[in-house]
Amino acid sequence: MSYGLLSGAFHPADEICMLRAVSRQRDMLLASQDRHIQRMQKSLTQMNVQLARGEFVRTRASDGVL
Repeated sequence: MSYGLLSGAFHPADEICMLRAVSRQRDMLLASQDRHIQRMQKSLTQMNVQLARGEFVRTRASDGVL
């Protein structure tokens, strides 16, 4: 007797699931980083501090953060 239910869903291999999780985590961290940078830029603007456009990125790169 069949009630027209769907068969079991496809589950990718564990390696693929891990890769997807790492990719999602990386995307979330990058988005968080962008929000923090924008917050810092807004705060600097409110304090009337102006940096050259690429100055913040160069400073971070020289610290080995990038």
